[in-house]
Amino acid sequence: MMERVVCWALAITLSVLLLFIAFQQLFGPVPSPVFGMVEVKSGIDFFEPWGRYLTAAGELLAVVLLLWPRTRDYGAILALVISLVAIGFHLSPWLGIVIPQPDAFAQAWNANRPLLEDAKLLPNDKGGMFMLAIAIVVLSAANVWFDRLAAKLASRKTKKPAGAYA
Repeated sequence: MMERVVCWALAITLSVLLLFIAFQQLFGPVPSPVFGMVEVKSGIDFFEPWGRYLTAAGELLAVVLLLWPRTRDYGAILALVISLVAIGFHLSPWLGIVIPQPDAFAQAWNANRPLLEDAKLLPNDKGGMFMLAIAIVVLSAANVWFDRLAAKLASRKTKKPAGAYA
């Protein structure tokens, strides 16, 4: 019983965090500082807005999968993969651990300033998005582990003893 409560608590916490991030990506300042920085530094125009939309769609799919008990594992694994990719981008030279604050980045983007020089001068999040990605990785891994533990314990409880009384 306790493992089911832990599974639900982890799933709901993870869903709230993913909904928050997806909401920021879909309805926050345009361009998103994360995807805008990756686009500017990589020179690949796909990241803003299409990479942002695909990531938000993946996060929303993970939320739906997390809230349905039969697919909770798949939702946690999807959230884990998305967050590991995010951590990879944070550790790459394209993004970095510290990113500009969304409003300041959007103003600089719209003012057509050279972003590569201005990005370091803009107010930043002090690594908040990077730490959020790490928290989601930890919550996702814990969710997968507890969900599988709960399934294993449930299968042990339903087994009937072998023998004449079975």
